[in-house]
Parts: sequence; C-alpha cells; structure tokens
Amino acid sequence: MDFFNQFLDSIKQVVIDAIKEALQQAKQEICEPWVTTKEIAEHLGQSESWVNKNLHIIPHIKHDGSKRFKKSAVDQWRVETYGQNYHSQMVTVNQVKVSSKRPVKFIE
Repeated sequence: MDFFNQFLDSIKQVVIDAIKEALQQAKQEICEPWVTTKEIAEHLGQSESWVNKNLHIIPHIKHDGSKRFKKSAVDQWRVETYGQNYHSQMVTVNQVKVSSKRPVKFIE
C-alpha cells in the first residue's frame, strides 16, 4: 500500500501544479492590457507596416475598427513561428532584380 499512496501523492502534486499554472496564466491573461499596432510593432522591433502586412498570422482582435494585441499571445506566436532566437532569425528581406535577372536580397 505504501507504493500506492506514494503514487497517489505524486499524481495529486502533478494535478495541483498544473492547476496553479493554469490559474496563474488565466490571471495574467485577464489582467494583461490590450496594446495598439504601434506598441506591438515596438515590442517586436518591427515597423507598423510590417505588423499590418502580417496580420494574417499575428494573433489579434479587431474592435470598433482598431486592432489590438496581447503581448503574451504575440510572444507565444513568435516563439512557435520563429523559435527562441527571434531577433537573430527574423530579418526583413526585399528582393530586387538586377541586370543578370537574378534576385538579390537586401537586408534592412
């Protein structure tokens, strides 16, 4: 019976930890303010036009014609999309055709 009780205690602790984490995350999401396009662009280190061009993949809501973002949701999206090394992997690239008709990539 001792093994069984230890097993139950382990399960209880895992459940308690999961509930605490879920409650903490829910509390953070409820208390976290919505930010504007300008604020999320600054947070991401990108321009507002970049954010607007990528709205189809960036989590946001539209309310009365304006877009609002939660930094935590955007950060989660950023890690899922680009990994932990976001700034080193995320580069804006423009393609320009030159006389050789081969695209040349310029990093902004």
